[in-house]
Amino acid sequence: GFRAQLAGHRCLYVPDSVVYHVGSVSTGGKRSATATRLGTRNGLLLLVKNLPGSLVWSYLPSIVLGQLSRLLVVSLSPGGLGAHLEGLAGAWRLLPKMLKKRRHIQDGRRVSDAYLRALLGRSSRLASGSRRRRIRDALVTRLR
Repeated sequence: GFRAQLAGHRCLYVPDSVVYHVGSVSTGGKRSATATRLGTRNGLLLLVKNLPGSLVWSYLPSIVLGQLSRLLVVSLSPGGLGAHLEGLAGAWRLLPKMLKKRRHIQDGRRVSDAYLRALLGRSSRLASGSRRRRIRDALVTRLR
């Protein structure tokens, strides 16, 4: 994905593809506290390392809204709120190390801001629909 495209490689989105992620089994499932903690931490650190500084301010509102949406969803699961906060703390602890990695990654950047805006615009539209479905499903499940 994102880092490969940042470096100028072409990537394809194949909607019919199926990916099996082994990690969710080792964390206790996608709704476990461990998965929530690591997902929160790693998602934020992905942005820290890969999102060019020139785009941070324009995407910051979406990032904040995404985190608030995630907070709402995970707080519906037992232990979810604490795990989310632990993930935020973990991202904060790793920030100095990730900023060093960021320099190396950004030095390898080969694409324009316009290209990344087009790429992120598509993915945020896809993610927003997915996010709405996850929130709706979590609320419906919680209300049953």
